[in-house]
Order: sequence, then C-alpha cells, then structure tokens
Amino acid sequence: IKERYPKDSQYNYRCMVLWVTKDYGEHPAGDLNGSQIDGLQQKMVAEDLTRRYINDITKMVKRMYKWAYGRSHVPGATYRRLEVVEGIAKGRLGARDNPPIRPVSDDVIEKTVRQLRM
Repeated sequence: IKERYPKDSQYNYRCMVLWVTKDYGEHPAGDLNGSQIDGLQQKMVAEDLTRRYINDITKMVKRMYKWAYGRSHVPGATYRRLEVVEGIAKGRLGARDNPPIRPVSDDVIEKTVRQLRM
C-alpha cells in the first residue's frame, strides 16, 4: 500500500481491515457476503461514524475483494456478492452527515489579513 497511496489512505485501509477482521477475521475470506457488509455498516453507524466514512470503508472492502479475486485469492462468487453491495443512502440507517462547510465571511478575512500584515 505504501507506494500507491498517500499516508491518509494507508490509515483508512488499515482501519477498514480492522473493521472487517474484528467480526469476520476468523472466517475464510471467501465466505464474506453482502449481509455481513450491511451488518458492518450498521455497527459503524452505531459508533457514530459519518455516512461518507462508512461508504468509503465499504468501497475499500469492495476494492480489496476485487484485487483478491483478480489474483485468485477468493472465488468469483464472493466478489460478485460484494460487488452489488451499496453504500448508505442519505437518511438511511440514521447515519449522520457532516454539516456543510460554509464560506468564511469577508469580515473574518479582512481581520486575518490585517493581523498577518503586522
């Protein structure tokens, strides 16, 4: 991972692996299915993680299994089962969204510029 992804992505991939292995690490990789990913999403909602983060983790799991299938580490049926798993839609499962980022007011910008010139 180190060569292909920036440091923050490495951290997110490590988190994804921890989430998956926490509940399913004792099971063969080829046994993972969509219902288990849905359960994983629900657990992340219960941990008050944002919908975007949960969907990012879900995409990473799917990418990992695509990679594994491409190298014959998991059966095609496993990859196809996970390929159809969807992210959490807005308002579903009670997953929270981050508030939108608002622009800074002109007043704040002017005060900051004055402070920087001192």
